[in-house]
Amino acid sequence: MRAQDILKNSLLQLYADLPEVIDLIHQCDFSRVSRKFVEELYQHISPDEFDRVDKMIRSEEVRRYDKAIQSAALACTRDLSDLLDFTLQQNEGGKIN
Repeated sequence: MRAQDILKNSLLQLYADLPEVIDLIHQCDFSRVSRKFVEELYQHISPDEFDRVDKMIRSEEVRRYDKAIQSAALACTRDLSDLLDFTLQQNEGGKIN
């Protein structure tokens, strides 16, 4: 992904559930703020480093990693719910059934 596109794409993801905001974002000219964003970005990371990390983040390996984390967390939902219920009962001084 080009560094110039990150800001706009981030806003699009952030407001994905608000179609009226998405329409406004698409109407905006991001050229000036994108240039400033890139200037600021490259004060903290080199263009080569940005490209290398961006490529890695968008890799299939990272997608599989993210999916594995999400799947494992989802599989534990019931256990986590039970743990939270138990903790709440303890904090409230309630008895465990």
